[in-house]
Amino acid sequence: PKVPFPEPTPHGDLYGICDNSTWILLNAVAGKPVDTRWDARLASRIGQCMAQFHACARTIDTGQRPGHHLMLEDGNPHPPGATLSDLVDMARRTKPTDPDQVTLLDNLDEIIHDLHDIRRSLRELLGAWKPQLVHGDFMPWNVLVDSEGEISALIDFEFTRLDHRVADLGRVAYIHSEHVGESTPYPIHWVIGLVKGYMAEAELSEAELASVPDFMRLYFIVGCLSMMGQWLFDGPQWMHLKDHVRLYADLWPKYLELRMGADLLRKRLIACRLHHGEDPLQ
Repeated sequence: PKVPFPEPTPHGDLYGICDNSTWILLNAVAGKPVDTRWDARLASRIGQCMAQFHACARTIDTGQRPGHHLMLEDGNPHPPGATLSDLVDMARRTKPTDPDQVTLLDNLDEIIHDLHDIRRSLRELLGAWKPQLVHGDFMPWNVLVDSEGEISALIDFEFTRLDHRVADLGRVAYIHSEHVGESTPYPIHWVIGLVKGYMAEAELSEAELASVPDFMRLYFIVGCLSMMGQWLFDGPQWMHLKDHVRLYADLWPKYLELRMGADLLRKRLIACRLHHGEDPLQ
């Protein structure tokens, strides 16, 4: 029988059952989500918050559990058990009429090519680095701020995994790029501010900084392929994903701009490290 799921109280510490075998602990925390159009002045503070979280996460004993490396898998296609090859084969047999679906399928070969290039680049840059616990979903609505605008809590750890810490930096930089104005795929000064805030708390190597644009691109690709897998394999049921399909079709030109600007962003991030956090190319 289903167990009623309780609402968290202002006092927190309320247990609830989310299925027949799992208990979870709900804690009410003070604050409200950061606005999705993040103020650039918050970028440095958010970078500091992430570095502090990573420092704490490194102290957690994960035993002999292997690294998850979700972002280096074959695109995380849907449904579970399907491979990237299955997705491509299904796409080749599909003749969509929806214009947004057509846009994505027309560019599928390019998306797959970029996926392989990025995976190769990340292995070269980060292959020697030991993975650690990362948040995995560092989105605006998972960062809470108080009435003074100071960060009060980091929530929603359902995607926490063993991965490279730069995956979190790439996630927050990419997800911000989905919400900025239409004229640019991402605010380069915002990404630099985020990384500078991180480096105020913890050192980042040149290889880690060079990998940030790759992770930003990879988050788009993985999300896009996962969403495509859902509507390709779900058939007539895909209409509930229509808004997501349109989002990725609309983001495709921005992704291309991000790809074109990746080398410049890489150089500016590395320059900040060499000049003690300042951006000499600004």
